[in-house]
Amino acid sequence: MGNTTPFVVSFLLRFIYGVMQILTKAAFNQGTSTSVLNFYRHVIATMYLLPIAFAIERYAYFWLLS
Repeated sequence: MGNTTPFVVSFLLRFIYGVMQILTKAAFNQGTSTSVLNFYRHVIATMYLLPIAFAIERYAYFWLLS
């Protein structure tokens, strides 16, 4: 069978992209402004990535000290 990780990751990325397209289309059909949607997308991405960035930086800081 081999390593299926690349296929799973590819499928998940395509699935997430498809869900984002559907949600974007639904928001535009309800009259949401493109600026407002873009702002919300950036806020959600920041809230998602901020804890990950802090964890990575904390690990890298302790690794440099040892």
